[in-house]
Amino acid sequence: MKITTGTLELMESGILFTQGNNTLTFDLGFELKLTLKFIDDSNAKESTHDFKKIDNNSGLWTFKNFNNLYGSGFSEPLKLGTFNGSDIYLSIWVTRLFNEQVNKKVEYTFYKEQ
Repeated sequence: MKITTGTLELMESGILFTQGNNTLTFDLGFELKLTLKFIDDSNAKESTHDFKKIDNNSGLWTFKNFNNLYGSGFSEPLKLGTFNGSDIYLSIWVTRLFNEQVNKKVEYTFYKEQ
């Protein structure tokens, strides 16, 4: 099966639940790794995110205060970079679980440019 939207082809999509503030690491199967880190800071009022390239094959994306009961994230795919000649994108939506301060539901979709 091949699923596309516009010029983007679906690579992987899913939903998972974090275990506390542990990091999530996606190994995209061709020596490309993306680690997501969630930080809750009660002193900060806004949600922020920061992407850092670790090396040519990996990156760290830090999400601060993505702890809204209604969810926070990016439904529009954000470009992560280029790998093997294809642009790689990610859409992500993070929702804090009801009655839990740390655990989150993470909905993600990875795309590549056709």
